[in-house]
Amino acid sequence: MQKDKPPIQVFKGFDTPCPDTSSIQFTRLDSGNINITWLVSSSSDPQNPDGPDFVLQQINSHVFVEPRNIAEQIRAVSTFINEKKAGFVPRWVPSLTGDPYVQDAVGGVWKMSWYVHDTQALNSISSATQAECIARAYGQFQYLLRDFKLPVTDPPVSGFHELAPQLEAFHYLALISDRAERAQNLSGSISRLVSDWVPSIEAELMHGKKTAVIHGDCKVNNVLLSSGGDKVRSIVDLDTVMYGERGWDFGDLVRSGANVLSEESDNPAYSVDYFKAITRGFVGALQDVLSSREKEQLVCSCQYMTFMLAVRFLVDYLDGDKYFTVQDSEQNLRRATAQYRLFEQMRTFEADMLRYVRSL
Repeated sequence: MQKDKPPIQVFKGFDTPCPDTSSIQFTRLDSGNINITWLVSSSSDPQNPDGPDFVLQQINSHVFVEPRNIAEQIRAVSTFINEKKAGFVPRWVPSLTGDPYVQDAVGGVWKMSWYVHDTQALNSISSATQAECIARAYGQFQYLLRDFKLPVTDPPVSGFHELAPQLEAFHYLALISDRAERAQNLSGSISRLVSDWVPSIEAELMHGKKTAVIHGDCKVNNVLLSSGGDKVRSIVDLDTVMYGERGWDFGDLVRSGANVLSEESDNPAYSVDYFKAITRGFVGALQDVLSSREKEQLVCSCQYMTFMLAVRFLVDYLDGDKYFTVQDSEQNLRRATAQYRLFEQMRTFEADMLRYVRSL
């Protein structure tokens, strides 16, 4: 299926109160880095201004090799959370056969959820109050799922959030394969990036049992805020829900949220004040379940997630931009450089960050 052609037949395969699709509007959304996403609007019909709207996504099978498992996981998590806190995550839409997905004519797997109106997704945080609010929501997400058993136990992506396989891929693509013929474009500072990693941090984060259910992609823009920007309405993008370390979610949010500039900025600016606000919100929501080990790991989790993403951007750049959506051939290289700069800034403030975490 052509990615810019409205997936009308796919939409018809879902069980919706929209039998007539002639007046439905399909709008391509380009905000995501992975999946192909459409906003499907029946409310654009003047005869039905209060009609429902939906978010329709084709699951990227290059990234998620078992896309049906992703849809099944989302169905289970969405159903469970909405029974406890209605609307906290989008409601999934079943197919006409009751499945949580529809398969198109060429085998593509699509999932759909109800659109959440009167909300906004931000690419950067504008205040410490907002940072604390978003962090508390992600903490609540983990808290609601504290006793939930995932139906799919394998990670959505093999080795997801694990640095070792990323480093192996980097070395292979940079020094051996170079199949995209880009290794010569790496600057000296970037090619030496992997030597700056502190192995003890990775060992500390990887030795425990991965028993917590985490969101897996805790970026600022995966939270839908009220139109005023002061209240979380919904947490979206459940493709990466899995078992993992609680600190992975925290570290990813600090990585994306404590940078006062946008995540795509080439020159990040790390805010310790935002870090402290995120820590208050996240720890406050999980105070009853966060172990002393998990709490102590929060600071190194920020460094770990930031450094790992820098390597992942490099790997994708060297592999020909197969994972992340890019606007130009150098974007993943710029992203890697920016994440590495952010990692260096975090290391500068490490002692202050540790003192604050231990004070809570």
